[in-house]
Amino acid sequence: MEPSPRGLFASTVPYYARFRPAYDDHLFALLGARFSLDGTQRVLDLGAGSGALTLPLAALVREVVAVDPEPEMLAEGRRLAAEAGAGGIDWRLGDSNTLLALNVGPVLLTVMGASFHWTDRERLLQDLDTLIEPGGAVVLATCGAQHDRAVPKSFDLGVVAGHGVMPRRSRGRVKGS
Repeated sequence: MEPSPRGLFASTVPYYARFRPAYDDHLFALLGARFSLDGTQRVLDLGAGSGALTLPLAALVREVVAVDPEPEMLAEGRRLAAEAGAGGIDWRLGDSNTLLALNVGPVLLTVMGASFHWTDRERLLQDLDTLIEPGGAVVLATCGAQHDRAVPKSFDLGVVAGHGVMPRRSRGRVKGS
């Protein structure tokens, strides 16, 4: 069992939402098209932090279950969601080690930004296999390195399906960025 990441990011909360690069709108358009997101789906954002993936996804699906081990990150996410008028978000304290005990229920997608490397990947993918609906996937999205100022709006997207196989990988870059 991996150690709990609880408390690891407590001191970063005031800076996280302010300085962490945002995901480009193209990422959400790609997810919407690839998975026919029409406002009826449920999505799990594991390692949600302050909601960089959660808030934009909330506009595309019925519900986002945002899970993070840091209570202060969840509080910041709730604050930002209220400020943005974003609804349909269920903020939950937890991590990959407690995921099944959270009774998340079935989801079409599980999205993770910079959190997959903190997990016991094999066990997590096995656990997610019990939650993800047919036709769903695990989506690993990164914003690129924070020091990569030359391409701040780039992203990598990996879709994991079929027992940990990564059949699709897109590298997106917004024109003019």
